[in-house]
Amino acid sequence: MPQKLMQRIITRDFEQVLAQVASCPYIGGNVRTLLEAFLMEYAIEDIWETNEETADLFYDYLKARGNESVASLREYRYSFIRLQIFIKQEAFKVLREEIDACKGISIPCRNKAQFFLMEQGVKHLEEIDYDLRLKYKRYLEKSIAASKVLEYVRALDLMKISVIKKDANKFHLNSKRWVFSESKFFLLYHPDPDIGHTFDRIQDKEELLWDFTMSAAPHLKQQIFRMLNAVLEMEISAKERRVRFLLPLKWFYGYCVRAGVEDIEQLEQFQIEELRAEVVKKVVMVNNSMQVVDNIRKMLFLTAKETNWKANVWYLERFSFDASRMNPSNPIIRISFLDVENQVNRAQLKEYIRYLLGITSLTIAFVRQLGYYIKEFLRFLDDRGLDACEVGPGDMEVYFRLIEEKAVQAETFNKSVCAIYRFFQFLRIRDVIEREPFIAEYYLKETLPVHHDRCLSNETIRKVHKVLKYFSEHLRLMYLHLWSLGLRVSEVCVAKGDSYHLQNGEAWIRIYQNKMKAEKVIPIPMMLYRMMKHYIEKNQIQKNDYVFQNRRGGAYHAGAFYKQMSEECKKHDIDCGDYVFRTHDYRHNVGTFLYNHGASIQAIRDYLGHESEEMTKQYIDYVMKQVYQKNEAYFNIPEYSLATALKGGDKL
Repeated sequence: MPQKLMQRIITRDFEQVLAQVASCPYIGGNVRTLLEAFLMEYAIEDIWETNEETADLFYDYLKARGNESVASLREYRYSFIRLQIFIKQEAFKVLREEIDACKGISIPCRNKAQFFLMEQGVKHLEEIDYDLRLKYKRYLEKSIAASKVLEYVRALDLMKISVIKKDANKFHLNSKRWVFSESKFFLLYHPDPDIGHTFDRIQDKEELLWDFTMSAAPHLKQQIFRMLNAVLEMEISAKERRVRFLLPLKWFYGYCVRAGVEDIEQLEQFQIEELRAEVVKKVVMVNNSMQVVDNIRKMLFLTAKETNWKANVWYLERFSFDASRMNPSNPIIRISFLDVENQVNRAQLKEYIRYLLGITSLTIAFVRQLGYYIKEFLRFLDDRGLDACEVGPGDMEVYFRLIEEKAVQAETFNKSVCAIYRFFQFLRIRDVIEREPFIAEYYLKETLPVHHDRCLSNETIRKVHKVLKYFSEHLRLMYLHLWSLGLRVSEVCVAKGDSYHLQNGEAWIRIYQNKMKAEKVIPIPMMLYRMMKHYIEKNQIQKNDYVFQNRRGGAYHAGAFYKQMSEECKKHDIDCGDYVFRTHDYRHNVGTFLYNHGASIQAIRDYLGHESEEMTKQYIDYVMKQVYQKNEAYFNIPEYSLATALKGGDKL
């Protein structure tokens, strides 16, 4: 034995390590001698001090001797690894048992993972996380062929997933949902194995990492995390969830971190546009991906314990408005304040809209209309850097002059004046300003009824009726309500199962007029009544159900009906001048038809459901023509002719 080695034996205690070698049944003969010499040469006193790098060092040590073949060198190295596993396995007994219980994993993959986990001090498979997985992958890249890395990493994933499945069966359903912490969440290791399984085929597993350890506002992280949980629980296909929700949400999270966004509900329009510029570089269907912004804002607003009135977008689904204030066929989903840049003005507008929604009984559509006129004015102030509380008469004069230059109708101009004046009244009552900066009456204009000839020609109607049989059944029936009854499209969309009834042998429809906030009952053709009763019975529509329903069972959307009818008309080459299809034209047709057949203005008013006779007159397109014709006919009678009277010297 060399003098150097003898000196180390004298100065160090190798009894423990030699005993460890002797205790291993896999080590004997020549390999035992070589291994003991190596351990003493390198002053290794405990197998616990060794790792796979030590096994590589043993390989190099033997290779330098030059006495062994390559096959022998590999066998000796593997023997050393078996020694390490044998010595350490008692301390990792539970880990070994958990690994042994995993099915479908090859022995090389099993041993490799077990050795690595023991080296890392992992005693239970549940301790495996993304960081350990990444470390294992890098470890494999240095120790095995590149083509085998994914197979070995997949084995580690299967071990982790086996424990997740076991826990999912053992514990309550609530344990299948992540709880927020500033840590890393790996979707493949989701506590609900059914969710985690949907990510098996994702090639780039880094895509599945959600890192909440990044430097960002804690509130932002929690908002993203809440949306992530909501997306994972959606009952949609894995592909749709990934493309439409997860990837856009991940991009959005990354942008928010880089841009320093602290609260998603306070997101500004310029930030949304910055995000869009990034998304454009990633996908073609940009609008689909940008929907993530609306999705997360809506989720946060609707699920908050208390209404967040400071949010820049309000989602009205949160509130339970009286039915008379809502139009089910054209529901207003949100109110946005993003187009007002001045923060002071925006805050005042939020307070005013909150008051209109919560205190008044105005319809939601009218509240939105008021908001539109006020926001237009506040954008004018944005351009001039003014707060609403600083506005004077001169500023108002400039603004209303600009509105006049746009050549808007007098009625629209007056609506704008009144909406802005009401806003300033609100500010005065709240002591934000001392007085309104203008007198509304000074600017109000005189309005005159404007008549539009909107009746459809008989030729156009015949074209529609000729191809109507090719339309979907619900479109045919909805169209017949317009054509034969002159109902508003919103009234057709909210018809209920009990709207149609017989009385004294005549058919009637009872319909709610959202615009008038009242019901009306009018007669309908018996043929339409029978068709509707058949449709209701066939589709098992209950009394309080909408007859024409959207996918969720709510009232059919007026916009959807218009779009579908327009597409059908275009498909069948039905052209009504410079447009294809307008629902309101049929009210003009019905009103004019009734008048031409002797109905009074008052009767037509009640039938169409108008507040005033003046409004009804605007729907009777041939009234003025008939007046002119009757005037001409009157003065063409000789005894009433002005010329005859003058010639004869008669007095009129």
